[in-house]
Amino acid sequence: MTGPVVRRPVPESEPEDTSGRRGCMVAGGVLGIVAGILFAFFLMPPLLHHYFGETEVAAGSNYSGSGKTIGVVSVRAVGGEGYEVQLEVRTKDAWTPAPDDFQLELSSQSLRVTAEPPSASVADSSLALAPGVERTLVLRFPVIQAGQPKALHLSNPRVRFLLPALDQP
Repeated sequence: MTGPVVRRPVPESEPEDTSGRRGCMVAGGVLGIVAGILFAFFLMPPLLHHYFGETEVAAGSNYSGSGKTIGVVSVRAVGGEGYEVQLEVRTKDAWTPAPDDFQLELSSQSLRVTAEPPSASVADSSLALAPGVERTLVLRFPVIQAGQPKALHLSNPRVRFLLPALDQP
């Protein structure tokens, strides 16, 4: 059998001096912030692009989705003023995109050029698209820097059209 329970006294000890250990906490905090910044700037963009990226459409092909069929017909330089992109568009529902929804990517710069607003002097430049009707849409882009048109970006739906070679006038 077991004997009576004997309680052992716990020796009283002095609390440890932690005044010199704050450096570890500060170093850990700083390293955590640095790791978070590196994650936000270098790892998040590729992850977001992978899951929420653009659909890429080859030159001469059409995009079909979101009730729309869109294809690039031609790209041409308009004097020294800019570039003109012709699209063939058919939608199931009425669609009125904004000029900001279309951006032209040039080969010499990382910035994108936004389309100019529709002009009465340019035929087929109206952005109001009727449902079920196939029509040509003409977009004009100003020249900000030298470079050849490389791709047309559409923001809604997120599509990147690779552009064919420039048409010669």
